[in-house]
Amino acid sequence: MRWLRRILWAGAIAAALALAFAYLWPATRRFESYELRAISFLAFAIRTLIFHAAIGFTLLALCALALRARRLASLAALTSVVILGPVALSLVANPNPPADTPVLTILSANVLRGRADPASIAHQARQNNADIILIQEATPDFARALRAELIGDYPFIEEASRTGAFGQLTLSRLPFVAPAEQYPQGELAQMFEPRAIINPADPQIRTCIEFNHQEIIIQNIHLTSPGGVEAVAQQLEQARWLAEWGRSEPAPAIMMGDFNTAPTSAHAAMLRSAGWRDAFASVGRGRGATWPAIGPLSILPGVRIDHAYSRNGLTPIEFRVLEAHNSDHRPVLARFIIK
Repeated sequence: MRWLRRILWAGAIAAALALAFAYLWPATRRFESYELRAISFLAFAIRTLIFHAAIGFTLLALCALALRARRLASLAALTSVVILGPVALSLVANPNPPADTPVLTILSANVLRGRADPASIAHQARQNNADIILIQEATPDFARALRAELIGDYPFIEEASRTGAFGQLTLSRLPFVAPAEQYPQGELAQMFEPRAIINPADPQIRTCIEFNHQEIIIQNIHLTSPGGVEAVAQQLEQARWLAEWGRSEPAPAIMMGDFNTAPTSAHAAMLRSAGWRDAFASVGRGRGATWPAIGPLSILPGVRIDHAYSRNGLTPIEFRVLEAHNSDHRPVLARFIIK
């Protein structure tokens, strides 16, 4: 039992040091060397799995109790409670807006290279009275099928569909009041060239609508998939671009879609520090995990990587995760009012 206690203490100390490293490492810095970018990738992975770490600390506390290591059990339980605190706070009810307040509703869905069922996505949009639909990984075939399902209901469309996991599609009931932009704006578009993987040069559709007598910018988001060291570094550049846009944008704005990052990541922290408001953190419930919805990993606790952010007077009043239909992402629905 003495050796088992020592092993548990060693594991607890190692886990605590890993968490401290992940949150103290300057992950938002640009590093020239691959080795330092690799360290940033490790910090990113640890922060992504913070909820899973809380489960580990809970199991550690139970094992410590069984071995009568009360001090270790108390410390592990306290760590778990601190990590799970935001989830518990999210269960507190939020006040509803006045009944006569106009509400803007947006549905976002990553359709897994066009494999999701267009009829199901269309049904969810109608069922939830969505004003705008944002689609990531829209292939030409999927875009054609979804437009056929929603013909007449969403007449304003901006399409940048592409074969594979690169396309986007934005459909709106409300007219666009300015020319849409399909690709990243500013210096980000000049830093990267299109390649045969998801990267910062892929479509990020930006549209502008009029809602409640104000022009609202809607940004359809699909950030680089974090499949390796360089991909996470590219994500950082995208997050920096979005943060800088937020600091300089005077109009009310929403960005929503597949960010491929958890809310605990340094990338998300950079967005929040730039004034972007996380809709789920404000009005969501529980954990709101959106990925993975299918496959062997779906039996494990998931991660919320599909988000909605707003700023400049746009206040979220609801954020819900919807049922997935043959996609590895669950669609998300967000509602906003202007204050």
